[in-house]
Amino acid sequence: METRVSGDSFAGLLEMEVKENSGDFVRKFVRLDTSTCRLEYFHENAANENGAQLSRVPDGNFNVCFLSLTGDAASARPKVPHCFYIVVSGKKYYFKASSEQVKQLWIEKLQDASRITVPQRRSLVESCSTQTGFKVEVVGGVIVKTPMECLPDAADDIDSDESIQRSSSPSQNFEEESIKSGYCTKQGFFRKSWRRRFFILSASSFRYCRSMEDRIPIKIIKVADILEARPSIGIHLNRENLFELVTQSRVFYIQADSESERDSWIAAITQCLQTARGPKC
Repeated sequence: METRVSGDSFAGLLEMEVKENSGDFVRKFVRLDTSTCRLEYFHENAANENGAQLSRVPDGNFNVCFLSLTGDAASARPKVPHCFYIVVSGKKYYFKASSEQVKQLWIEKLQDASRITVPQRRSLVESCSTQTGFKVEVVGGVIVKTPMECLPDAADDIDSDESIQRSSSPSQNFEEESIKSGYCTKQGFFRKSWRRRFFILSASSFRYCRSMEDRIPIKIIKVADILEARPSIGIHLNRENLFELVTQSRVFYIQADSESERDSWIAAITQCLQTARGPKC
């Protein structure tokens, strides 16, 4: 069995380098589950010759949300045939397939899984209702992240000195006329997870909320603190339609639903900055 597709999962036998830069590869049964956004690896005997999974407890797993890059490792590991790599939370892991065809198939499946998909509007509130924390352990020389349940309003977005407590007084004025608004997906500052948010640009601020209905901002960025908005190139290669909002304290990575929508956000923010700064002398 080289690969097997079943519902939302793609699985097969691969060899995995369990200790960084050791060159020692161990045979594993690997499963990519797009319904849970997990890449799990098991003992090689976890599946029978027909591909039916026998073991339900993985040796370790990766959260695909933290997978920033997948690629061919032929140049990095020229002596290892059919080798490819993934980058998870800034760390590179190497895998060896049984053939070039299987290698390319895994690369394509992982790249597709790590791209952000736009949820249906009716499921937006549900998708934001729970958040996941992770317990980090080292098993067999490999960093393993185990999900832990968190409260719905865990402080995933309270990630910089620009954050606003959601208990802020409702009398605070957020009724300034909107220049542009809509849903985008942004990267968190600490956890680096990607979350769907509703963004609102006005003459004085760029803010985002959990949903269109929940207008209490998670964060407000003053237009005066924004340096520029620009397309993002070479940072998150698997993230399409990405732009950067550069402020005096950090860079926000935001993904629009399409290339035209990305360009529209950049143009609107740039025009807002030019208006706020006034004509050049």
